[in-house]
Amino acid sequence: MLTVKAQLLPTADQECRLLEAMAAFNEACNYMADFARKQRTFDHRTIRKSTYAYCRKAYRLPSQMALRAVFKAVEGLRAKSFSPFGFKANSVMFFDDKNFRFKDVTVASISLLDGREDIPVYLMGYFIAPETHKRGKNQVDLYHDEHENWFVIASITGQPFGADFHAGILPPVDLGIAPPSGLSHP
Repeated sequence: MLTVKAQLLPTADQECRLLEAMAAFNEACNYMADFARKQRTFDHRTIRKSTYAYCRKAYRLPSQMALRAVFKAVEGLRAKSFSPFGFKANSVMFFDDKNFRFKDVTVASISLLDGREDIPVYLMGYFIAPETHKRGKNQVDLYHDEHENWFVIASITGQPFGADFHAGILPPVDLGIAPPSGLSHP
């Protein structure tokens, strides 16, 4: 599985929309986690069945974003063993290949609250994850750091960047991470 680290390069308007989506996503995660904690359950189906419709409407989440919120809520509960906690408005946001995909090596298409947005990206590095790697297939995590930078860590299968990338055209920065087999450094 190819794992890629990239920096998003949003416009000011896109950044506002990203922040809005991130805050709504994390509010929904808090609602779902609170429900699950009260029910003492980690069961995704139970949580989704009881909270999905409310979170879609109350937080204006697209369908797939609401489903990813269930998984984040459960992951948080497992880490905290049902202890009370809350996700911050700017904590990591989960995506998958239905609501985040690389169009090519310079642009990512991301589903936000009011539709899809094409945002420029800068590929920073990549590696082939070992089979023991715990990330989900086609899982994408979106981070917003303290320096106002946007980063994604994406674990993707297949050939997300097309044949040119896989024929030897590499991301613009070599971070010393071994390239996928068959590719050479420029």
